[in-house]
Amino acid sequence: MAAKEKSKLGVIEGTLVYAKVGQPDNKYQSTEKEWSIEVIVSEEIADEWDEQFKKQPSKKIKASDFSAKYKIDLPEHLKGEKSVYGIKLKRQATNDGEPVDESFRPKIYIDDADGNRTECGQSRLIANGSFGKVSYFISTNDFGTFSRLQNVLMKEEDFIEYESKSSGGGAEFGEAKSVKYEEPKESVMKTRAEKPAPKKVVEQDDSNEETEPSPF
Repeated sequence: MAAKEKSKLGVIEGTLVYAKVGQPDNKYQSTEKEWSIEVIVSEEIADEWDEQFKKQPSKKIKASDFSAKYKIDLPEHLKGEKSVYGIKLKRQATNDGEPVDESFRPKIYIDDADGNRTECGQSRLIANGSFGKVSYFISTNDFGTFSRLQNVLMKEEDFIEYESKSSGGGAEFGEAKSVKYEEPKESVMKTRAEKPAPKKVVEQDDSNEETEPSPF
C-alpha cells in the first residue's frame, strides 16, 4: 500500500470557468459524480503548478481560441499573451453511486465591501469570467503529489452570477436581460377554490335502439 502523508492546503487565483461546485456533474465517461472548477492563469503560474502536480498538469489554450471556447473575452491581465492555461480542480461527490457526506461539499464564499462573508454554494451559480481564489488539499503518496478541490472565494465585485438562458422564462416572448423566480406564496396558491371532481357518467348501451345517422 502506498504511503500517505498528511494533507496540506494551497490556494490558486485566477479567472474562473466551467464551475460545477454547487451541484456536481458526471465524471468523464462515468456515472460517478464530481465537483469541479477550472482556473485560467498565466504561463508562469501554470509552470509552477505543473512542477508540483506532474500527474495533474495544466491545459494550454491558444489566446485566439479563448473567446470561442469559453464564450467570454480573454481576461484583461492576460491580453497580449499567445497562450493561457487552465488548471482544473476536482473533488469526488459520489462513491459507488452513493453521495458522499454533505460536509465534503466545496463551499462558495463571497466577500462584500464591508468585509462580510456569505456562503452561497447552493443558491447561486458561478458564471465564466468571475475572478477569485480556489483552495485545495495537497496530498503526497508513492504515486505522486495530488490536489483536491476545497473551497472558492470571490469578492462581490468580481463575482458574475450565472443565469440560465434555456427554453424557460418566457423565451417565446424574446430574450430578457435576466430572469428571476420568486418563491410561491401560500396565500396566492390557495386563492382559487378547488373545483369538485366531475361525476362519473355511466354510458348506456343503445346499440339495439334505432338512432339517427351521424352527419360525420
